[in-house]
Amino acid sequence: MNLTRLDTYTMASLLGFGNLLLLTLLLAYRRHRPRHVAFDYFMLARLLQGMGWIFISARGTWPDLITVAPANMSLLFGVAAESIAFLSYRERSQSRERYFVSCAVVGSVIFLVFARTPPLIVAVGALAALSMEIPTAFMLLKRTRESSLVGFMGVLFTVISATFVVRMVSGFQGVLDYTVRQAALQSSFYLPVFTVLLAGSPAMVLLLKQEDERALGESNEKYNALFRYTPSAVFLSEPDSGIILDANPQCLELTGYAPEEVCGKNFTDLGLWQPGEREKAEAAYREKGRIVAHEIAARNRAGENCTWLVSSGLVQLRDKVLLASSISDISTRKALETRIQGLLTEKELLLHEVHHRVRNNLNQIVG
Repeated sequence: MNLTRLDTYTMASLLGFGNLLLLTLLLAYRRHRPRHVAFDYFMLARLLQGMGWIFISARGTWPDLITVAPANMSLLFGVAAESIAFLSYRERSQSRERYFVSCAVVGSVIFLVFARTPPLIVAVGALAALSMEIPTAFMLLKRTRESSLVGFMGVLFTVISATFVVRMVSGFQGVLDYTVRQAALQSSFYLPVFTVLLAGSPAMVLLLKQEDERALGESNEKYNALFRYTPSAVFLSEPDSGIILDANPQCLELTGYAPEEVCGKNFTDLGLWQPGEREKAEAAYREKGRIVAHEIAARNRAGENCTWLVSSGLVQLRDKVLLASSISDISTRKALETRIQGLLTEKELLLHEVHHRVRNNLNQIVG
């Protein structure tokens, strides 16, 4: 039995089924995270590369026509998908995607042309892979400052590129084939491939996790800026009990209570409702599922009567559903409106009185 041949094909089988096993695990993981184009491309890469290595492991058992050609085409498109995945974890570039897919297509066509020349097909396959691996390694190494993990994957892609250079040169020289004599050269190629297989999936998951954390951090910064600096008082409370969980600094100006004083209590505990106003607000909320620009009569800590404009609705924060309320004090505006309405009423009365007297005077003159 040719043990070297067996080892080569065993490694191809391990790579094939290893990729498919990782694909299964990634599919299970994907169910619990939002969709991401990089993750989808990475799963596609695992599928294509798994199929490619299984085809290679069947070489010798099945004709080369249905093993070698499909295997190399599948591997080339798998390399393209993997490169796109690692370069798209932060932002997607359609021009970059077109480049990698074009490299895989051109490589596959050239491979089919030289399919009957074993040393050349090795060189062509390596050259096509290099056209994708080298740009990927270069761009990942450029991003090392973003994450040491990105730099690590850049180093791995550089090592893979070096092995493809050796295979390409050997293929063009016509010295590389699948014989026992070249088993050491062939086997040396599998070590970095195994390394990328083992490190690639955890690296992709960790990269996306880092990106999620970065995006979450930016979102939290924006939320905190809006929460802290909006001119209205904002409250986050439990929907059922009304217990306040958080409030922004404008709470002090609105109610007279500091944010830390209102947390753990509701408006009833703080005595902010005027009689009957809570029931009106709850009825308005039940009717529409939210409150938009609803006026309520309230009182502040000093016992002064106020008019508040309230907008409330449910929000999802992490795994909790909370009631977010934005409240503005419109007491001054209401007082001005009342004053203006009073002046308009006085004006109408005055005009009516003037009209009445003028008419009486005219009647006396005519009479």
